[in-house]
Amino acid sequence: LLGDGPMSSVGVWDPARDTLSPITPMKVLLTLHDGSLVGAFYELKHSTDRDAPRFVPFLDDPLSRGRFHFLYEDPDQLLWVQRNDMLYTVRDGVLDTLDALRPYAGAHVTGMAALSDGTLVMGTIGHGILFLRKGSVILQLREADGLPNDRCLRLRASGDTLVVATNEGTRLVIVELPPKELPRTRVHDPGTDRVPTSDAVLLNGEVYAATARGICITRASLQGALPRAPRTYIARITSNEL
Repeated sequence: LLGDGPMSSVGVWDPARDTLSPITPMKVLLTLHDGSLVGAFYELKHSTDRDAPRFVPFLDDPLSRGRFHFLYEDPDQLLWVQRNDMLYTVRDGVLDTLDALRPYAGAHVTGMAALSDGTLVMGTIGHGILFLRKGSVILQLREADGLPNDRCLRLRASGDTLVVATNEGTRLVIVELPPKELPRTRVHDPGTDRVPTSDAVLLNGEVYAATARGICITRASLQGALPRAPRTYIARITSNEL
């Protein structure tokens, strides 16, 4: 299955004939845990056949029709969808409104990931990064917390390290998850250019960032900086080996 661009069609590629047969307009496409497909453009649609997909309406609900921007299935097999400016979840064919996220309505969701303890992390354009447990926001990272700005263009996770692409470069967010406490975070600049970055991944200790100037590759040191200034102001550091 291939797609190309924000107004693309989903199609089936035949390697033997090197042909692509368009099927239906689709903006976002996701493979679910059972191997079936769910996609959306102006309606949520579903297909159980990956080889010759035939998409049919996914839900018998008026809310399943609208402009969709985002799909994500979490480890509990709960489907998250963004319709227009609102977030919903889908389970057993029921579309539910997330009332706890109404204060963040209007923020375009650009990525979600699950951390090792089940905490969900959501990247947005407008509200930075949101940490969620049981459908409620427990922590928010914004420009004041070390991000270049509140416009997260893409969010991915490598273990409990988040890779955040923004229009001012890439940041790594190292997350610690102490039991029965809120997550602790350190924001680290891996040294990529401060240019618009549409996507970034952490692979084998290196950050690969897709920027307006091409692919930027840097070695990622996860030590990072302290999350806040030390109590003692350090003006100079020296060593007897210098």
